[in-house]
Amino acid sequence: MKIRDIPIVFMSFDEPWADEYWEDLRSKAPWAKRVHGVVGLDACHKAALDAAGGDWVITVDADTIVRPSFFDQEVPKEFIRPYCRIEWPSKNVVNGLAYGNGSLKCWPAHMVRTMQTHEAAPEGSGSVDHDVGTDMKSTKGNMRAYRPSIQADVNPALTPYHAFRCGFREGVRLALGYKTNTDTGTDLSKVPERLAYRLSVWCSVGSDYENGNWLIYGARLGLWMIHSSDWDYRQINPISGLRHSGMT
Repeated sequence: MKIRDIPIVFMSFDEPWADEYWEDLRSKAPWAKRVHGVVGLDACHKAALDAAGGDWVITVDADTIVRPSFFDQEVPKEFIRPYCRIEWPSKNVVNGLAYGNGSLKCWPAHMVRTMQTHEAAPEGSGSVDHDVGTDMKSTKGNMRAYRPSIQADVNPALTPYHAFRCGFREGVRLALGYKTNTDTGTDLSKVPERLAYRLSVWCSVGSDYENGNWLIYGARLGLWMIHSSDWDYRQINPISGLRHSGMT
């Protein structure tokens, strides 16, 4: 399956630069569509699937610039499954990390329709990520298939507010170590090594970049609130700013 044959949807909410980034995507992928202003990350992805109108959808975050090389990629046949999400990493221009944050994601329709994440998580549970089976061994066979090549660039610090918001959310997510339904104040040493490394970068790298200090501050505050306070991290969903968590 070729990337050019898959619907691609740009997802924006309140970003002042969104129209500029949207036009950049359309110049490279004239078939692209857009969803804007949908409250809640689970709801936003379901809206993207509806806009795509097919069995697959590629989602692009509003702070992400897709590289032209992406449109020459192909999805390997072994990943064409109803419970397999394929990801191409984006390079964070502020701190240099390249992993799932801001990545390009190719979703099967069945996964998007059935997932209950973020604001749609079942009552009593918590979700700060798209929980689609990180160990690739879940009962439904969920997979996250990572492609090795960087195919986009993400800038999470285009304004002070958006830098803080992104840093805070990622600080919370990484500090939890992918483990939701957990008490706050847990031992940071129990966070998996790769996540602890990413967290340390978010909390320390990028002060030389415009608004980078706001990104760092957000990540540090998210870390502190998870491990040194009794704040309920579930308040971060839905994220229409941080007003829902009393952080403004």
